[in-house]
Amino acid sequence: MRRRFKFSFFIGLVVVFFLTAIVPLALNYGSLAVEKKVSTGLDNDRFIEQIAPKVVDLSEYYGIRPSVLIAQAAYDSDFGQNLLAAKYNNLFAVEAKPGEDSIRLKNTERNEGNIVESEKSYAIYPSWDHALEIYLAGLKDGSLANKKLYEILATASSISVATQAFYRYDYTQDDDYANQLESIITEYNLATYDKTGD
Repeated sequence: MRRRFKFSFFIGLVVVFFLTAIVPLALNYGSLAVEKKVSTGLDNDRFIEQIAPKVVDLSEYYGIRPSVLIAQAAYDSDFGQNLLAAKYNNLFAVEAKPGEDSIRLKNTERNEGNIVESEKSYAIYPSWDHALEIYLAGLKDGSLANKKLYEILATASSISVATQAFYRYDYTQDDDYANQLESIITEYNLATYDKTGD
C-alpha cells in the first residue's frame, strides 16, 4: 500500500511539473519573436518625442541627419513596440557580440523582396539611449556595417541619399528599406529635426 502511494505521489509530481514548467515554455516558444507587439503606453508620436532629443544630440557628434536615425529607430522597432525594443531596449535589432548580454529571438525580414525567417542572438541594452549610443558608435567604427555606410550617412546631400545607403552598403537586404524610412520621415515631418532640412 505504501509503495503504491509513493508511486502515485511521484506521478502526481511529474504531472504538476509538466503542467507548470514544460507547457508554458512550449506555448511561449513560438511567440518569442522580435516583431511580437508589446504594449508600451506610447503611441508613434510619443515614441518620436521620447527618442528625438537624444538622437539630435548624438547626430551633432556623428554628423548624421536626425530625421534618418529617428525613422530608422521607428521602423526597426515598430515605434518601440516590438518585443526586442520594448523589453530589451534594442531599437535597431543589433546582434549580440560574444560575451554580451543577449536574447535569442526569431525574426522575420525582407530579403530581396522575399520574406525570410531566422533566429539570432540580439544584444540587450539598459536603455534606449544606450542602444542609440552603441548603434552610432558601431556604424562609425564599421563593426555593424560596411564602414562606407557611415561615410555616406555623414556626408549625404539629401535624405534620399542617406536612406538608400542602408541597402547599397549591405546594412539590410530589404530592398524597400529606403522607401519605408522616407515614408516615416514624410508622415511625421521628421526633416524638421535636421538643421538644414530638405
